[in-house]
Amino acid sequence: MSTSACRPQPPCFETFDGIGGTAIRAVCFHGRRERDGGGDFLLAARLLGRAAEKAGVFAQVRTPGFPKLAGAPDRAVARLSLTPFQNLDVPSSFHLEVVADPRLAVIPPMGDALLPGGWLLVNALSPPRSPRSGPAVRFADLSALAARLGGPLGVALAAGAWAILGEMEPRMPSDLDYLEHALAEEGADALPLARASFETVRHARPAGGPVTRTGS
Repeated sequence: MSTSACRPQPPCFETFDGIGGTAIRAVCFHGRRERDGGGDFLLAARLLGRAAEKAGVFAQVRTPGFPKLAGAPDRAVARLSLTPFQNLDVPSSFHLEVVADPRLAVIPPMGDALLPGGWLLVNALSPPRSPRSGPAVRFADLSALAARLGGPLGVALAAGAWAILGEMEPRMPSDLDYLEHALAEEGADALPLARASFETVRHARPAGGPVTRTGS
């Protein structure tokens, strides 16, 4: 569990109710614990938080409880705010849910915690089944992209989330440079993967229904 922050730039974002005061975006990463206690979903949340700090906003990265057993589903939450966090509770509603493991992409429950207008980003070769009234879904085979370019899946997940957040809130500093600086601090040598994942997800647009396909 970690909480980190830096001095923000002058307020320039719309705020939202229901996720903790002046939080502007809340993201939930779903994945599975690895044997060493880590996981790509954890790396993705940590990178997103650090990129947000580089962009000049406060960032909080939390896990909702004790680490699960290896292979068990788990999640991590990244929350962004214009001001220091007064409420450190893990939010229960999100603007974006990111699913690292395609086997977890069952809708619902995935997408049930999304706020109105929220998105679901799924790492999968094909789209998950979603009811007609379900959430907006984007999917991409980020695992294949990570294998081809040689980098952690968590980097691809963070870059995809960063791209969607920039589209959700055009005033948010969403330049990829912020994520690249976060990668340097993390010691992850995966800039080509970050750039490819960012562009892959960024260029996807909703078309013909709730599911949006992205290339890999």
